[in-house]
This record gives sequence, C-alpha cells and structure tokens, in this order.
Amino acid sequence: MIGKAPGRRNRNARLAQRGKHFLWIADTGKGQHPPARQRRDRLTIRIEPGVEQWKLARLGYSVTALTGKESEAAYLGMLGAKDVLPRKSLDLAKIKPLDRATWAGAVDNLGGEVLAWMASTMMVGGTIAAIGLAASMSLNTTVAPFILRGVSLLGIDSGTTPMPLRREVWRRLATDLRPAHLKEMTRTIPFDELPKAFDGFIQGAAKGRIVVDMAA
Repeated sequence: MIGKAPGRRNRNARLAQRGKHFLWIADTGKGQHPPARQRRDRLTIRIEPGVEQWKLARLGYSVTALTGKESEAAYLGMLGAKDVLPRKSLDLAKIKPLDRATWAGAVDNLGGEVLAWMASTMMVGGTIAAIGLAASMSLNTTVAPFILRGVSLLGIDSGTTPMPLRREVWRRLATDLRPAHLKEMTRTIPFDELPKAFDGFIQGAAKGRIVVDMAA
C-alpha cells in the first residue's frame, strides 16, 4: 500500500501510541538517548545476555529476547526480557529488502544474515549499532533500508575512545547504570579452568559473564 507520507507531528503522535519494544538475541554478553521518534520500538541483538538488557528494561522499554536457547526463558526474563522469541522462527534464507517495519534501534553482536534481517525490519529513522561479528564478518543486504527508511548503521570504537569519555562511562556503570543482577549474571573461575570455559563458548553453551581469578 502506498499512501501520503504523514507530517512530522502526525508521525510522532502515531509512534507515541506504540509500545517501546526491544528485541535482543541472547545465544551464548555516556551516550545520548535516540530522538523521540526512534524510541517507540527498539531492537537489541546480542550473543550473550548482559547488562544492556537490564538497562533497557530499566529505562521503560519492552524487551523481546531472540534466542536459540528457549530453555533459558526464565533467565532472560530476569535480565529484563518481557517476551522470548525462538531464533528458529526467523527465515534467514528469505530476507526481503524491506520487511515489516518493527524496530527503532538495534545493537548487533552477530553480523551476517541476522544483521541483514535486522536492517530490513527497522522502522523509519531507526539506528543499528554493529558491535560484533560472532556469526559472520559478511553483510549481504540492500540499500533499501538506508535510502527509503533513513536507517543508520553505526560502528563502534573501543580501542581509541578518549579517556575522559571512558571514565564517564565507567562512573555511570558504577552508579545509575549499575546492573541489578550482577551476581546472577557472573561466575568466578580459576585461571586453570579457562580452557573448559572456552569450550562452552565455542559450543554455544555459555551463559552470563565469567570473571577469572588469577590468584586462585
């Protein structure tokens, strides 16, 4: 269906009536908030459950976890997911140039087909932050989301981030953005158990974060 594009005021009013949804892939982890028109539905993609989901839920977003581990639904819910969507429900072999506009933002840790699918389902003005390549370094997509919906694909730079910004991020992570479930998300192992822990990551069986006790 092709219709007359709504004016900015009407479009914002329409978006304001929608819920604020995040989608997050959970399979094995001082910025400004996005503009108002980008904050209605939001998409977060990760390989491993981490603190991001809790932060988003705390900000009032409705988080949907896209996962290959349906048995971890309770754990994902504890971290802030309102719904759990099985990864097998996606048909990544038939990704459309533009699919139903669902999400206003994304943090992608996978790359590959999932990132291509994500781009095709973004809402107008949506933003994707690509932060990893756990699935693939490749990205086979079209320009349609970028020239027809104004979607933005952003990169990250953790290697040369200025120290003042790093300190501000660390300060907030220790105060207002401090995760509420650190104990549940973290386990401590001695250095000698690292090979076994690596096997868990390779097999896709890891969960949460691991702290290595070098003195143990």
